[in-house]
Amino acid sequence: MMNGQLYYLNEDECFFKLKLKKNDQSLYIRLTEDLTCYRYHKRNEFENEDIALMDYSCYHLHVSIRKYDDNNSKCFLIDTKRSGNNRLLVYGYGDKNVGWNDYKDANDCVLFYFTKK
Repeated sequence: MMNGQLYYLNEDECFFKLKLKKNDQSLYIRLTEDLTCYRYHKRNEFENEDIALMDYSCYHLHVSIRKYDDNNSKCFLIDTKRSGNNRLLVYGYGDKNVGWNDYKDANDCVLFYFTKK
């Protein structure tokens, strides 16, 4: 699985993996149609056509998923160590202490899973 590559399971579910370079505990997450204004930003940790991750002392994750928005979807961190212990993420500034170490694999990667409500 490639870092930051968006994979669709079906129309209502998708996921991607991101490698985290730091252990910033706060997360700002937002779904947006257009990532143009986040391209080439000096604080980018990662970007591609679907995802922009920036580091401002907390991670800012902007994701573009067709037909998904903050009101019709949910996002989870997948717990790769303990089955079924996934964490529901709150869009916006809702997650102040994510606890990445609980979700990172041995390569410092985390899995984000999106589903429509």
